[in-house]
Amino acid sequence: MVETARVVEVGPSGSVTVEVTRHEACGTCAARGACHPGGLKTGRVVAACGLPCTVGDTVEISISDSAVRFAVLWAYVVPAGLLLASLSAVWYALSGTELEGSRDIIAGIAGLAGAGLGFLIMKLVNGRIRRPGTKAHERFTIRVVRILD
Repeated sequence: MVETARVVEVGPSGSVTVEVTRHEACGTCAARGACHPGGLKTGRVVAACGLPCTVGDTVEISISDSAVRFAVLWAYVVPAGLLLASLSAVWYALSGTELEGSRDIIAGIAGLAGAGLGFLIMKLVNGRIRRPGTKAHERFTIRVVRILD
């Protein structure tokens, strides 16, 4: 995924903070309301930069499409899948037991616990992504690919 951004800060060791006006991929995304609370259309990210950028430059930043797809998988599918799996497992496990009358509420609580486990796993994966020097960090690094002006 490629976006246009404006450099707002030049950081240490080849990093820059850029302000991105979201429009290309966000226009068709069903979750765009979650990313733009209150109608905000800009965001700031830190990007790796091997080019001579200065504050005010307009740049093109990029992250691999596979990294974006993987992030969507982790953010939506894993918590939802664990919610449904734990809810279903507990609901069916309580069939024919003395707790069958309460299995809906117990299964609902188990579903919430499954979703919580999904978010915990997501947080652990996010920690690995943010740790420099890891393969995951390298895969999810946003990079400045060229200076536009």
